[in-house]
Amino acid sequence: MQKYISIIVILLLLSCNPSQLDLSKIKVNDRQGKAVDWKKYEGKTLIVHFWGTWCRDCLKEMPYWVQTQQDLGADSSKVSFVFISDEDTATVMPFVKERGYHFDFVQLQGKLKEANIIFIPQTFIFDKKGKGIASFGSHKWSATEMKKWIE
Repeated sequence: MQKYISIIVILLLLSCNPSQLDLSKIKVNDRQGKAVDWKKYEGKTLIVHFWGTWCRDCLKEMPYWVQTQQDLGADSSKVSFVFISDEDTATVMPFVKERGYHFDFVQLQGKLKEANIIFIPQTFIFDKKGKGIASFGSHKWSATEMKKWIE
C-alpha cells in the first residue's frame, strides 16, 4: 500500500513541473469561440490556472485569486490570469458572471488529460519570456506571494 502511495505522490509531483506545460500545444478558445493566441500574453507574467465549476478545491481557491488580483493594484497590469476549463461556455460563463469574476476564462479544446493535466486545480506561472517558472496544486494565493513571481 505504501509503495502505491509513493508512486502516486511521485506522479503528482512530476505533473506539476512548470516546464512540462507547453503552451504552444494547449489549444483554447475565448468566450466567443475564437482560438486564443498565447503570444498576446508575451511581456507579462502569465498565470495559467486549470479549474472546473464542479471542483470543490477550485472553488475554495477563487476568493484568494480575486483578492490577489485586487491587491496587486498597479502591478496587475504586469500579470495576465488565464483560467482554463474543459467545460463548455454555457456552463462556465453563467457561473463566472453570477460571481463577478474578472479573469480571462477560456475553454480547453480537448480533455484535461490530453494536456497532461492529471488533477485540478493546477496552476502554472510563466515569466515575461514565456518560460515556466513555477507550478502548484491547490493553494491559498496572496498578492505578496504573487509579487515575487512578477518582479
